[in-house]
Amino acid sequence: MKCIYCGSPVDPRPDGDHVIPAVLGEFKGGMIFKRICPTCNHAIGKVEEQLLRCGPEAHLRQMIIPSTRRTRYRKKSTHVGASGLPPPKFLLKNRYFEQLLRKDIEGVKPVDQVTLIDQEGKAHHLPIKPPTTSQSLKQMVKRLKLGPIKKIFLFSDSGNLETYEKIASEAFPGGTFQEIEDLPKSGQKVLVRVEFTVTTAYFRAIAKVAFHYYLCCSQRVNGTETVFKPVRDFIRNGVGNYRRFFTASSLLEPLRDLDVEDDEDWGHLLFFDESQDIAFAVVRFFISSSKKGLRHALILGKLPSKLALPRQHYSGFSHYRYFKRTTRARYDGEVVPIDPGVMPTFWQWVQE
Repeated sequence: MKCIYCGSPVDPRPDGDHVIPAVLGEFKGGMIFKRICPTCNHAIGKVEEQLLRCGPEAHLRQMIIPSTRRTRYRKKSTHVGASGLPPPKFLLKNRYFEQLLRKDIEGVKPVDQVTLIDQEGKAHHLPIKPPTTSQSLKQMVKRLKLGPIKKIFLFSDSGNLETYEKIASEAFPGGTFQEIEDLPKSGQKVLVRVEFTVTTAYFRAIAKVAFHYYLCCSQRVNGTETVFKPVRDFIRNGVGNYRRFFTASSLLEPLRDLDVEDDEDWGHLLFFDESQDIAFAVVRFFISSSKKGLRHALILGKLPSKLALPRQHYSGFSHYRYFKRTTRARYDGEVVPIDPGVMPTFWQWVQE
């Protein structure tokens, strides 16, 4: 057996690639793609970090997933970003600008911060925490390459306000600081804007999920065919434009009015179809009984011909479902058959 990406021999005995990234949890019956060498698997794993720490999935992962049990995954925080990009940014509009917030399962909380308003009225947030110094604050400003500063705001509710005032005064001598007003009260619902920053690596990681899932299920191909060279090059090396493969990406629907407590049947839905003359796949992260999830539809390659056999022989679903939060089991969830009663709903979600 050889790696579909580089052609090097592959030992099938060790673990291959988790179709659903292992950071999203361990699933009983989860698919492992074997036709990939350790070198290519590691390289693609680095690409996945942006998916799991910068995109909408990073936010939902923090809100929904039970703590993964294997220590090597716990350190992959959603708060630090990846590939030089920031994690999801939560912003609350106040009287003067959008204030930076931190979001966790309990809600949104203001971050200790210095906010600089430039001459164009744009806000630049500088999160501060011990051991921030005036020098490190100056370095943060230098990296932003800002021109003249119009206004400076300082906020802290951690008991360090006096210390931060001294640090900020040293970093901005002669500056006048203004108080941030109209902060939300504890328990108050607020409208928050979420800002995501991703690059092509984000889409490469999603394409990997779709492609490896399809190859695990396919009865027609093994992934080394010439028709799949473009998607292989895109996943492994970032060659090409993601729009060549993605026919749709609907990212924000599940982030609106998200109430984790009301939806405990979270999971991921994978779909493939090879009954026509294309290899087609849909990835929906974080679906539930009331949320359709983050939808990505991809055309992976053109197949030689259509098939005369019934469609169900060459298409299928896999539902990666999380256990309830109170469950204490070896796995975070399991891959379950789809109830025929809800099959029409899944078909609708694939097509929407």
